[in-house]
Amino acid sequence: MTQAEALKTTHAAPQKAIDNQLKNIRTEEIAKNRTIIKYIASAIYLCGKQCIALRGHRDDRTSDLSSNQGNFMAILNYSIQCGNTVLASHFNQASKNAIYSSKTIQNEIIEIIGDNIRDRILGEIKEAKYYSILCAEVNDVSNREQVSIVLRFVDNTKSIREDFLDFISTDRVTGEILACNIKSTLVKYGLEFENCRGQGYDGASNMSARHGVQGILNRENNKALYVHCNSHILNLCIVQACSLRSIRNMNGTVTESSFFFKNSPKRQTFLELVLDKKTKSKKVIDLCRTRWVYRHEAYECFFELFKYLHDVMFAIVSCDDTLW
Repeated sequence: MTQAEALKTTHAAPQKAIDNQLKNIRTEEIAKNRTIIKYIASAIYLCGKQCIALRGHRDDRTSDLSSNQGNFMAILNYSIQCGNTVLASHFNQASKNAIYSSKTIQNEIIEIIGDNIRDRILGEIKEAKYYSILCAEVNDVSNREQVSIVLRFVDNTKSIREDFLDFISTDRVTGEILACNIKSTLVKYGLEFENCRGQGYDGASNMSARHGVQGILNRENNKALYVHCNSHILNLCIVQACSLRSIRNMNGTVTESSFFFKNSPKRQTFLELVLDKKTKSKKVIDLCRTRWVYRHEAYECFFELFKYLHDVMFAIVSCDDTLW
């Protein structure tokens, strides 16, 4: 009799059946977990979009709240303070191994976001069909050789695009090894090397020589024409020009002028008083040590401030030395 009544009740209200209740609970739990992951991924996405670091001195929730937990945890905590009850409940009730805010989870989400962006770029490149390769090699902070691969193509709006594809870590930088690594990377992402129409590298022998990267790849695909990177050519010209005495002396003057005001708050304040809205620039910019092409900003600033720098230095020389 009891079983018959239970069967009748289940038939009249199927949602009260145990299996349906368990299914509903499971569905709600999945939806809640997806919402939590969405909040966490959004915080990581925000940090990446704003180009700010995620981690601080201690980035786990067990650390002292007065310590620097990093931008990622700060964004999540601010979201909770603004009334995000779902996230607050998760952090308060979830077990330590299921909070999903550890550095391991952060790295996994970053890789997922990166793969998604790369897949979109690859889709556009495959739609365009033809592309060119741009590569440069450099040592990273751990002193490992890294080769960056950038692909240049024309998208469906007829705009020329240059999008980063991947980094290749390599122990040797011979032309043969680099060419093999570049080609294997293209194959890895489903790009046909036969559709490559250009190569852009610096003038190093392992890249530009006949037996270098461009020569090896050109023999496999003679339509992949090599073009010496114009920015590198400009850089070489500027470096060569800077060996001239007049230019070398001028660079020294700009550098010393920058140090003269930068190392003294009194001098800098005096310079700002003399300028007093006469120019946009308020400080003498030092020459960039790593990128020659960025030095034009320092030269333009120095040229704009030149007559005012003359007046300030003349006034300083005329005054009592103890003031400066």
